[in-house]
Amino acid sequence: MTLMEIGLMGSIFFVFYSAGRFINGYIGDAISPKKSLFAGLTLVAVTNICIGFLPSASVIICLWGINAAAQSMLWGASLRLVSESYKDSPHSRLAAVVLSTSIGSGSLLAIVISSLLAKVGLWSLFAVPGLIVAGICILVLLLQEKNIGIHQNDMRQTFQLLKKKEILYMLFPAFAHGMIKENLLLWAPTLFLGMYEIDLENAALFVFMMPVTVLLGRVSYPVAERMCSGDEKRLSIIAFGFCIFFIAPFFLANLPVVLAAILLALRCRGFQS
Repeated sequence: MTLMEIGLMGSIFFVFYSAGRFINGYIGDAISPKKSLFAGLTLVAVTNICIGFLPSASVIICLWGINAAAQSMLWGASLRLVSESYKDSPHSRLAAVVLSTSIGSGSLLAIVISSLLAKVGLWSLFAVPGLIVAGICILVLLLQEKNIGIHQNDMRQTFQLLKKKEILYMLFPAFAHGMIKENLLLWAPTLFLGMYEIDLENAALFVFMMPVTVLLGRVSYPVAERMCSGDEKRLSIIAFGFCIFFIAPFFLANLPVVLAAILLALRCRGFQS
């Protein structure tokens, strides 16, 4: 695939994922989280396996869009399932921490598996994870689900929220957060492959540092919040400043590959604070 096609693929993913999160938030309230999880995981598995057959770039981009929409079904359902299951449990906070760190842990595992599969062939980078997700689908079917009520939400209430200044003020940093974080994760491998002319296996080692710091950021968030006396506004400002500080050197000099990897990793750490 060309760089333009990779960029289009990433853009399609972000558009479908963000739109899906908005829509599935309402759909997820109307059906059980177990059904939503199973449907999303099934679509993810099928599209991944199909991409593994390495069709044309246009077909891959379409499948990736469907994959993004399917992934958007997972987080809300997982969050609702855990919150309802541990509603009156003394372990509810621990369950929330485990759930929040699962993304970082999954990213680490994905990079490790991908670095190993790269030696097998590009087809395996999608097909094997697809088969793994298919196995998870079976586990979801075996999941014992409590009697979780169905919620009916009025979409008009959501649009009413957009009229509040407090919400509007948060939209810009939220958009900035998503654009910068996701684009860095998308283009980091290309950066190391192209700018530093290293092979895919070594690039994976450098990219591996980013989800490590993402995981550390998620785990250390409660500590950072306490240090800011629970002031989320102050914490957000510090986190954005953290990111700017570590990304600025890329505009000032040609950095050695190790230093570039460290700075990108630290920037990811800032975004997860």
